[in-house]
Order: sequence, then C-alpha cells, then structure tokens
Amino acid sequence: MAQQNELILPSVEVTIDGETYEIRMLDGTVGFPLYTRLISCAGNAIKELGKLDGSQEELAMRAIGALLTGLPQDLYEQARALFAESTVLHKADGKKPRLKNVFGTHFAGRYAHMTKWMIECFKVNFADFLDESGPLADMIALAAKVSQSQTTSIGSPSAS
Repeated sequence: MAQQNELILPSVEVTIDGETYEIRMLDGTVGFPLYTRLISCAGNAIKELGKLDGSQEELAMRAIGALLTGLPQDLYEQARALFAESTVLHKADGKKPRLKNVFGTHFAGRYAHMTKWMIECFKVNFADFLDESGPLADMIALAAKVSQSQTTSIGSPSAS
C-alpha cells in the first residue's frame, strides 16, 4: 500500500548547490501531526515578536525567522526523519538512493546545505500554510491588528 501512495503523491525536483533532490510530498496522515505542531509553533513565534509594525512581507519574514529559530529540537528531528524518508537523491553516477539511507554521510559537515534542503522540504509540504495568502499570513495580519489596536488604545488619552 505504501508503494501505491508513493506513486500518487506529487514530488518536486530541486537542485541545491549542485545536488538534485526529488522531494515527495508527505501523505496527509503522516504530514498532519507535523503540520499541527508547526501551527502551534507559529502562534508562539508570532506572540514572541512583540510590536508588529511594518509591511506584511517584512512581518512574514520576521515571523518565519522566529518560527524556524523557535522550533523544538524534537520537531526538527521529526521533520528531518519524515523528509529524508520521502526524498530521493539524484547522484552523478545515476543512482537514486532514498536520502534516509545516505543521510549521515551525505550531510556530514554540510549543515548549511542540510538546512537549505529542509527549507525546500517545508516549502513542498506546507506551501499553502506558508504562502502569503495562507494561514500564517492570516495569523500575522490578525496579530498586527491586535498589536496596533493595543498601541492606539494605550497611547490615546483616556476619558476619565
């Protein structure tokens, strides 16, 4: 059954620093627990941003940065394991091993490269969440409105 799902799920081929990866989208039942944790971490990251002023794009970049730096270690490990399972490495010799089988040697001493790969995996799997018209943008916009209304009400003269 797993092989049948692999054939149905879309994949995206990306080249990062000369290395080509085929990243297969996670099955919804596998990706959903990761997604729900990502939503929770996003909410916490946005709360930690403080006063939200600036353009929507600037706020989104700050929120994504806060989100990535605030992810718990076990969430990174969960994502890494799931993404490595669903990624195929296209090697120069024509071989295409599943990344989970060569992960340790492939990324040894190449942590910045690994980070780029993980970001691509998050994009493939959670594009609708991370998109400027997705829930993350909605969360940022709502938090910005709340922040601005609190600043206005705090800074406005009270009628006593």
